[in-house]
Amino acid sequence: VLLFHRVTDLVPEDGLTVHPERFRLICRMLRGGFNVVPLAEVFRLVRAGADMPRRTVAVTFDNSYLDNLAAARVLADHDLPATFFIPTGYVE
Repeated sequence: VLLFHRVTDLVPEDGLTVHPERFRLICRMLRGGFNVVPLAEVFRLVRAGADMPRRTVAVTFDNSYLDNLAAARVLADHDLPATFFIPTGYVE
């Protein structure tokens, strides 16, 4: 599972933040050399006791930052699925 929080150039890159150009490069790399699947597929394979295909990756986003919308567009441009975890108790 490849976990992201923020994709923005408004703050320096750190453990939570990736700049948009780096994110585009990551998406290009994933599209070209990995089996990117929805997170539900990873759970299905694990529950079934099936072998995980080589280079299988699920992409997730935590915390529902506004910049995740732009990241979702980049993912769509690369035909990559992702799971976005959206907190329902507090979103602004």
